Amino acid sequence: MISNKRTIENNLEKLKLFNEKAQKLERSDFLKQMINNNTSMEISWGLNKPISVITNKPREGAIDAFMNNYRFFCQNNEGSSFENIQNAYNSLPISLEKKKQFNNTRSNLNQYLDTSSTINIVINNKQLTRREIVDTLMYGMIVHSNEKKRNVVRQWSRDQILFSTIKIEFCAILTTLLNFILDVKILNNKVIQDLESFRS
Repeated sequence: MISNKRTIENNLEKLKLFNEKAQKLERSDFLKQMINNNTSMEISWGLNKPISVITNKPREGAIDAFMNNYRFFCQNNEGSSFENIQNAYNSLPISLEKKKQFNNTRSNLNQYLDTSSTINIVINNKQLTRREIVDTLMYGMIVHSNEKKRNVVRQWSRDQILFSTIKIEFCAILTTLLNFILDVKILNNKVIQDLESFRS
């Protein structure tokens, strides 16, 4: 009985950590800048003039801070990752409806990531998926320095128009990912409230 109680407590802590990190993303400068300034890209060129690309998007520091918190949702060494939260839902004494609701959200999230970006970006005859864009920039430039992904980022950055397009799309993807995270946060709050009310 004590062991079962401890398991429930541990899983509730994972849900609470998920919500804490979700709140940080919700308060982030990245989100404020996305809301207050529409992302855009302006390309100009002329006779004997080089191509110029001007982008309007959140500042680099705001993106980096957002990603340092976002990693808590996708790295499985963190208790708040989507996979660990799914394991928590599977073991918690909650309704099948709530478990199904979480599973549907996670399934929709994965489907979103595994489809091609809104702006069709084709490199070497291969259409980039949203997951490839996020993972490559996250682990090749922002959060870690994976050598393989870093080399891909270097290749992308050689083409100013391509790289600017990818970064604009990247920001749009992050905004949608946050919506999925906030949906889970709402569900987590219901589960936490139900279980803590039951124990009191």
